[in-house]
Amino acid sequence: MFNIRQIDNNIFPIVVIATSYNNPLSCLNSIAEHLHDKEFSGKVLFDLLCSNGLESNRFMSAVFDGVKFSKNTFKVESLDTFPSEIVENQNAYFSNHKWLLENSILSNHQVINFH
Repeated sequence: MFNIRQIDNNIFPIVVIATSYNNPLSCLNSIAEHLHDKEFSGKVLFDLLCSNGLESNRFMSAVFDGVKFSKNTFKVESLDTFPSEIVENQNAYFSNHKWLLENSILSNHQVINFH
């Protein structure tokens, strides 16, 4: 349902990736447990490509305080102002893990042409 990965980015050091058409936001308690076990606190990026597709709400963010997510901090990240290096990094991740896209809401055409 989700994968948590660390990336080399000061703003979003943690990315929670949807690994199927199921949205990982429905698993916030489980995600919080994983982040708590890693002793992480800070901004978390959610890449919802597999559950939301290539839409404007692909990326969301929230603040994790070390125990739980601060509910009022969840927001959709605008692709107009979003760091392109993160998009490129995430796209490369999915290009190397195409099997994740095959269990997503993306069409066969979108999966084949994804890069």
